[in-house]
Amino acid sequence: MISQHILEKLFDSHIKIRLFKLFLRNPDESFSCAQAHDKLLIKTNEEREFKKELQKLRDIEFVLEEKKSTKKDGESVYSLNPSFTFLNELKNLVLRSSPVDQQKLAEKIHNLGKVRLAVLSGVFMGARSSTSIRTDILVVSDVISERRFTTFIKTVEAEVGVDIKYTLLSTEEYEYRVKMFDRFLRDIFERPHVILIGKQ
Repeated sequence: MISQHILEKLFDSHIKIRLFKLFLRNPDESFSCAQAHDKLLIKTNEEREFKKELQKLRDIEFVLEEKKSTKKDGESVYSLNPSFTFLNELKNLVLRSSPVDQQKLAEKIHNLGKVRLAVLSGVFMGARSSTSIRTDILVVSDVISERRFTTFIKTVEAEVGVDIKYTLLSTEEYEYRVKMFDRFLRDIFERPHVILIGKQ
């Protein structure tokens, strides 16, 4: 049966899970193989598996393939198939689950350096649209460089499957904003959030 054939191809690879997240969280976007490869931070030793898993998703028509040009060797782009048989079930399963392991994420943030506060909101709380979200992750630290933090964010984006809005504040700026009853901070703490490290 076709349905059994499809189910047998699901959830047998962490790379496939990342591909699911990428397309489910970006339903209106198309990605070339190279773009998906870069967004998911595929390692050299994972390239064969990545191409294999993308091919499987195309074979079961979870994603649709389209040539960017009429040339025979034209680059293909892939997008979510809105008519996929189990689309709603996958959305419920993938998008309602926590995008990342919060304990592991806290450990990764700790490893960046001394952190006073780390807060998750937005996409980490199940938000499917980022249009009204000010930030998805807030970190307060005096020792983490913007460059190092940006590199860290890219690894999280690869796991979550969507671009993350992030904020890195120094202790001085954070305390100033608190004293001023800053609207930005209020938006974070008045909405669903999780404090991974420290106290508000």
